[in-house]
Amino acid sequence: MSRFFDRHFVVLALAVLCLAAFNLAFRLGSEFVSEWDESLYAISAWEAVDKGSWIGTTFFGELDYYNTKPPLMVWLVALAFKAFGRSLTSLRLVPAISAWLTVAALQYWTKRWFGPIVALIASLVLTTTFGFIYVHSGRSAVTDAPFTLVILLIVATLWAEKERPGLRAWLGRYLVAIGHFQGMAMWPIFPMSILPFGMVGIAGIAICIISPGLPWKIIFSQASPSIFSIAKADGTVSRVIVAAAIAVGSSRMLDTPRG
Repeated sequence: MSRFFDRHFVVLALAVLCLAAFNLAFRLGSEFVSEWDESLYAISAWEAVDKGSWIGTTFFGELDYYNTKPPLMVWLVALAFKAFGRSLTSLRLVPAISAWLTVAALQYWTKRWFGPIVALIASLVLTTTFGFIYVHSGRSAVTDAPFTLVILLIVATLWAEKERPGLRAWLGRYLVAIGHFQGMAMWPIFPMSILPFGMVGIAGIAICIISPGLPWKIIFSQASPSIFSIAKADGTVSRVIVAAAIAVGSSRMLDTPRG
């Protein structure tokens, strides 16, 4: 049986990738927009294109105090709107491509290290997993699919670098990528996601997160001066609260809309 899969692996692998493409793309522009994160990203990206609100992202014309994540996903959706027009397909294009690349990367990695049978089964299972394809992931305008792709690339590199030390250079790039992605898209939940990397990895990723995310957070806060009105209050405690809020990415929670 293994000879059969060895002989026909390319055809079977392409079939799985085609199935993944179909599952991700079929009626992608016809599904309703969910009232969860997807609708928030859609509106903020639309207004970024219309009004130029790329730093202080807005929701129905007002600074968005609900979505506490930095604006990378908003930027990606807005760029898709500008490149391909405003549609539901453009809205979900980045996550769909990321999910398809995840299937392809999983297939390549498992074929190299575990053989064709495991590669085909693993990629087929992922391709037909409802939670990965549909629920808040590949077919939704959210950050989960791009983040999953970067995580998989890190796992594959960690697996391979023991026999090929030269891959450690790529590991560094992936860690920087995941750090910047966390810092500019998913900052509030980063502590839970980097625990598997150990203390050294946590320190390195934390630096990558702070470097792009902190300047944006400060700039956004300046767009709404309410948080700095707290800092002007007498006493050290007020200033500590403001600094901590900016550092952990929760300044929007302290801001109060102007009105």
